[in-house]
Amino acid sequence: MKCLYLLILLTLAISCRPASELNPDPNSDQNLVEIGVNQIPLTFSVVYLSARTSNLSSVSATANLYFDNSKVSIREAGFFLSQTDSLPRLTAVNSRRIKATTNLSTSSAEAKAVFSGLITGQTYYVDPYVVLSDGRVLYGRFNQKDSDKKQNPSAISFQLPTRPTLQPIKLAPRAPIPTPLTAGNQTPIPNYQQLFIMDGRVYAFYPTGALQVYNADADKWEARADLGTNVFPNSPIVFSIDNKLYVHSSLNYWYGNQRPAPSMWEYDPLADQWTDLGKSLGENLFNSFYQLSANGKAYFYQNYPYGILEFDAAKRQTTRVARTSLLANIGSRPYAMGSNKAFYNAVQIPGISVIDPTDDRTKIVQYQPASDQIVEVTSLNTQLAKLGYANSRLVLLQGTDVLTGFGSQISFLLSAGSENVYSTLFEDGLVRYSTVEQRITAAYDLSSLAPNYEAYLLNPALINNRLFIFRPVDSVATFWEVLLM
Repeated sequence: MKCLYLLILLTLAISCRPASELNPDPNSDQNLVEIGVNQIPLTFSVVYLSARTSNLSSVSATANLYFDNSKVSIREAGFFLSQTDSLPRLTAVNSRRIKATTNLSTSSAEAKAVFSGLITGQTYYVDPYVVLSDGRVLYGRFNQKDSDKKQNPSAISFQLPTRPTLQPIKLAPRAPIPTPLTAGNQTPIPNYQQLFIMDGRVYAFYPTGALQVYNADADKWEARADLGTNVFPNSPIVFSIDNKLYVHSSLNYWYGNQRPAPSMWEYDPLADQWTDLGKSLGENLFNSFYQLSANGKAYFYQNYPYGILEFDAAKRQTTRVARTSLLANIGSRPYAMGSNKAFYNAVQIPGISVIDPTDDRTKIVQYQPASDQIVEVTSLNTQLAKLGYANSRLVLLQGTDVLTGFGSQISFLLSAGSENVYSTLFEDGLVRYSTVEQRITAAYDLSSLAPNYEAYLLNPALINNRLFIFRPVDSVATFWEVLLM
């Protein structure tokens, strides 16, 4: 009788247990097993980390996965993040498990996640992971190509720098630039519009020959005399000298003396008239990049043959000249002229690799065309470096102030650990530097204008100290006035 009573109690105890205990969930974390060095056909090929200075509490992460989906079944991917554990993992108390969004149905996938609530100046350790369908947990530090690193595994570490608070701006939409149809009535391509300032007004030239001028007071574009020639196929180079616009057109050439005679036209805004300058123009500007114009002359950097070309508007001739300082300080954008008649630009520091944009380094320089002298703006460069701006591209002059910094990219990686990793901190700030006071007086948040990586597309124009930005992207183009608060 006593045995029967005990049997009944045991039966009741078993029947009252939760279903999860009777039928263990194969997806439960209790069944996960961490795996070290292994031969499982799965590789974390590369990890990308990115952040923006307008939001320094967040990092976006992407891990590229390659695996044999006939042998490997993945149920989850993500990242482990820690402030204290140099090897973040499932069993580390202070590690955050951040699940990623990904498509795991193919043999290659991107695991994407966002790390939020981060603190500037704090070191973080991160490692990607996957959970296989059988509960095994694989880490990036063990599942990458370099076998030597697998034996001494370490995680990725990074640190977000502290930045001053960016001041807000207001974007005022302005009348879009009319973009004519291309030859054959094809869809217009707005990024071929080129903007120029002449006599305090913005002009927009399109390679079909169309010319527009912006009336800032009325916020409208007005048509001007058409060139009458479609220069789309002929590598047009457009520039201005002393309030006149020039369009240079040439068939492509690359070798020896096979250089066709170029064509050039001059536009006079006062007469609203184009003049054909003929073909006896001296050197061909093909494969050249406009740098600046001063004293009735325009200067170009020619990549091949290597050197500086000078176009003399009065003589209507292009000649090769010795401008040693200018040749050694070529900007990716034209030089900007300040109210002191000096020219400023961001130029690459020699000897720096530009394979990775975050490895690039630039410096702001001042150029005097009369003497061909370059002077580094040391005070500005020093202050930019302290703020973390390493490779500025956009340089504007507003009176005696230099506006720069937006578009800069630097790495915030401390160590790649055992993995192949890249990091990019996109600078959203536009810095204002007073050449009179020789100090940075403000930094503005331009993150709403365009993604930082599209900064090279922005075509700025300053009219009477008013900043306008033309942003062409694919078949859509916007024209904004930027109100710096």
